[in-house]
Amino acid sequence: MPVVMYKMNLLPPELTPRPPLERKKLPLLMGTALLFGLVLCTGLWFFSQMYVMKLEIQALKAEALPLRQLAAKVSLLQQERKETEQAAKALNNLLAGAQSWSPLLRRIEACIPVDVWLTNIEITHEKKALPSASRAGNIETQAIKVREEEAAPLHPNTLIIKGKSRSFSSIGVFVRKLLELPFSTVILHDVQETKETGELEFVIKAHPAFGGIKE
Repeated sequence: MPVVMYKMNLLPPELTPRPPLERKKLPLLMGTALLFGLVLCTGLWFFSQMYVMKLEIQALKAEALPLRQLAAKVSLLQQERKETEQAAKALNNLLAGAQSWSPLLRRIEACIPVDVWLTNIEITHEKKALPSASRAGNIETQAIKVREEEAAPLHPNTLIIKGKSRSFSSIGVFVRKLLELPFSTVILHDVQETKETGELEFVIKAHPAFGGIKE
C-alpha cells in the first residue's frame, strides 16, 4: 500500500519563501526603475541649477550695490547742478530786475507830494489767480502750469508802497501820479487813520509794466 505524504509549511508568512520572479514582469520592473531613476536625476539636476542660479543672483546683487551707490551720487550731483543753474538764473534775473527797478523807484520818489512820506517799499512776487474751470476747461493743464511756475525762479512783479499823509486828497494825487508811470495797475489797497496823530496810513499795490522804462 503506497504511502501518501503531505508537505506542510509551518513557517510564519513573513518567513515563507516567495515564488521566483516571473520573466514577463522583469522588463516592466526594469522600465519602472529606469523611469524613476531618470525622474530622480532630472530633479537633482533642476535643484542644482536653481542653487547655481541663486548664487549667481547673489553675486550680481553684490556687484550691483556699488553701481547703485554710484548712480545715487550721480543723481545727487545732477540735482545740485540743476539747483546751481537755477540759482544762477535767479541771480541774473534779480540783477536785471534791479536795473529795471532803479529808474522806476527814482521816478516814484520824484512824484511824491509834499505832505506824503513813504515808510516802506516792498518789491515782491505775487502769484496770478488761476482762471475758473468753466473758462479754462482743462484743470490738468492748469496744474501743470502751476508746477512749472513753482519750479521756475520767482520774478518780482509787484510793488507794495506803504506811507503816511495828513490828507486823503494828497494820497489821491500820489495815486494819480503813479498811474502816469509805467504801471499796468495801481490800486489803493488800504487807508487807515491813526487816532493818536490823525495821520492817514495807506497801502498802494502796483504792478509795473517793464519794457517802457527809461532813465
